[in-house]
Amino acid sequence: MNKITIFKLLLVVVTTLSIEYAICRIVVSSPLSISSGTALPSLSNESVVSFHALMEKHFSRSQSITEAEWNRNLPTENETTQIFELVRRIYLATDYDVHCSSSMIKQYQYLIDRIQITRLQDNYCVIHEPLLRNQSYFLRSWGYMIVHNPITAKRLLHHSAPHYRTDGDVCAQAAYVFEHTKSRSLIIAGAPRDAVIGNAKNRCQANNYPADAAHNNLTMFHIFNTALRYAVEADTKNKNYFIQWHGMANSSYYAIYPLFYCLLLIWVYVPISFSCPQADAFISAGLGSQAAIYAHCDAAANLVRDHYNIIEGGGAHTPATLPSCKLAGTTNIFGRFLNGVPSTEVCYRKSEIKNTNGMFLHIEQHYVAMRRFDDWVKVIEAAFNMEELKDAIVNHVDVI
Repeated sequence: MNKITIFKLLLVVVTTLSIEYAICRIVVSSPLSISSGTALPSLSNESVVSFHALMEKHFSRSQSITEAEWNRNLPTENETTQIFELVRRIYLATDYDVHCSSSMIKQYQYLIDRIQITRLQDNYCVIHEPLLRNQSYFLRSWGYMIVHNPITAKRLLHHSAPHYRTDGDVCAQAAYVFEHTKSRSLIIAGAPRDAVIGNAKNRCQANNYPADAAHNNLTMFHIFNTALRYAVEADTKNKNYFIQWHGMANSSYYAIYPLFYCLLLIWVYVPISFSCPQADAFISAGLGSQAAIYAHCDAAANLVRDHYNIIEGGGAHTPATLPSCKLAGTTNIFGRFLNGVPSTEVCYRKSEIKNTNGMFLHIEQHYVAMRRFDDWVKVIEAAFNMEELKDAIVNHVDVI
């Protein structure tokens, strides 16, 4: 590219980012802004997808929270302890009349008025923040967790999405795939990674935003996931898989500004350089290309890649087939935890290849792949055609 072309490209990118930032600041108010009549309606008959769409409306927005507000609203030590207890209790339950009741929260003094328990369609138990009638947004940006009753769940799969909005529609995708594959749990972060105003510090991994739930162990998203992992260990010896859904760096912009990119292509006359352009989907185990896990044809990452390529005619890779792509999730803190790193060291300690168990799946996608919700359902169903949940129910102990 010549200097004029490079200048044009930079000018368009800077202008677009400036416009987006201005829109966010003008249109999006603080999570504490007042709007009457926004309390959550009755949710018991909602599908998971409909429930998620409603929750998203009240999630925090980009550049909407001060650093002081963010730090003040993080879970406290007492809240974290009781979240661990609550998640374990609900996950190990089958009788949701008893263990998915809104009144159950009264037994957790540090969660009263901070957490609400909602039951969807009898079989889904949701842990989420309450939304008061004078709030437009959830006060503490905690997101939510859904546990599917093991009696009706079909797959020991656990879905999560840490990057609301900044990764495109990935949270809605995770909710859709979770519901349609009858998986066991779903965890969604309640804020975009750039929710905190300015250059606030991430005390876990300094190169990431403080609201980046994949890289900050102080968020409720990470606490939900960690509590879930311990609950799974207490439940069954059958193998569970934890799928974390991501959109590659361009996904949200590609989704929001398709006209902009068309004009950019016409004006600059050069192709846009996307993250890992050779891959529509990039599936990893939280480790780079040298990890032995990718040599096993029945490894979960390989199964997802292979079934994606069968259904879509190609486009999916792992680090072993595309080592040039660096989106393997090696700094992902929950991935590190699943791969054997102690929970107190996930911010700075890398996973060791020898400790990899293949339970963690880190899926990166371009927008063109992300929008194919139904195809992803087919991929996950084919890759995890599991019968082992029947054994899990036999071994299941209901907590009283």
